[in-house]
Amino acid sequence: MTGGIRRRGALEPRGWFSGRVLPPGVYEVVVHVLLSLGREQFRLEAVGPEIHLV
Repeated sequence: MTGGIRRRGALEPRGWFSGRVLPPGVYEVVVHVLLSLGREQFRLEAVGPEIHLV
């Protein structure tokens, strides 16, 4: 299954993700990003707002 994310009010998705279907509940969106600057690599974590799946 593939899901999309979009900015509030936008018509087109800004990105896509895939994974299993979650049961209803309250979840937090977490994104892990690997950033490479030359030979250095950094792993960043961005935490978004809670989402309510019904």
